[in-house]
Order: sequence, then C-alpha cells, then structure tokens
Amino acid sequence: MSQTPSSAAAVQATIASWAQAFAREVQQVCPQARVYCVIVEEGLYDLWTVLPQRDLQVEQRIAEIECDLVLSHPDLGFDFMLITADSPAFSHLTASRFFPIGAA
Repeated sequence: MSQTPSSAAAVQATIASWAQAFAREVQQVCPQARVYCVIVEEGLYDLWTVLPQRDLQVEQRIAEIECDLVLSHPDLGFDFMLITADSPAFSHLTASRFFPIGAA
C-alpha cells in the first residue's frame, strides 16, 4: 500500500531514536552502508542494511549490532535484511514505504 507524501512524512517523523542509533552504529562499522526502515505495524519493523560490497567481517559486526538492538528492545519485533547495493532486492527499497535512516 502506497502512502501519500503527507502520510509518508508523518511516518518518517515517527521513526524512533533507536533506529537512528542503529544506523549510526552500522555506519561506524561501514561508513558507506545505508539503513532503510519500514514500520510494518505498530511495534514491528523491517530494517534493511545495504553494503557497497560483501565483507564477512562487516556483516558479522552488523549482526552483533542487530542482536544488541533486539536484546535492548524486547517489546518490539524486528526483521533484518542485509544486502549489497548490486542486489536485485535493492530496487525494492525505493518503494515509498521505506525510509532511509541516518546519513545519506
């Protein structure tokens, strides 16, 4: 379901500070990484991390950050995806319901 620009802006404005903190931590590990979020429903979030290329050490560190997020917010539900920018799934993130989090 596509959102109108005004409702999309409202949803983007409600993304919690934990999402910003998650994106900052990911970007400390890989400054070129981008994080996208969609609020599936209240309390359920999809977080997509896009890396410029595969890097096992970076991916393992991001997995640790994801675990920390889950443990620190047991009342919320998360679904994590980690892809590279050349992945066909990346084009899915351009849908209007996904919002970039953190630095552009």
